[in-house]
Amino acid sequence: LESTHVACIGGASPSFRYILTVLVFPAAIAWLLLCLALSRCFPQRFQWKWAQTFNTMGALMQVAINMMSSLALQPFMCYHHPNGQESLVKYPGVLCGGEAHTVMKVAGYILLIVFVFG
Repeated sequence: LESTHVACIGGASPSFRYILTVLVFPAAIAWLLLCLALSRCFPQRFQWKWAQTFNTMGALMQVAINMMSSLALQPFMCYHHPNGQESLVKYPGVLCGGEAHTVMKVAGYILLIVFVFG
């Protein structure tokens, strides 16, 4: 997901960039549902079928499960500094236990519970 250059959209805030990255997966599902709904405006032969759309969603989630698991666990991987503080491995500028870290942990929990375990 780093190749999507979320930093261009999200700016310098690591927590905002993380949340944008997490939202890629719900956005993909929403996009498929939107396409399904919009296809109802076209003639029958161009309309998407429910079963095929849900099959596509399932295939997408199956392919993305490793990325989602890795992404969801990033806020829980801290390393120790010599001065006693801790930072996130993926985002060294985020101190563990700070406000940005808490926001990232909440987003990680939601991704983990809804999309990985759900």
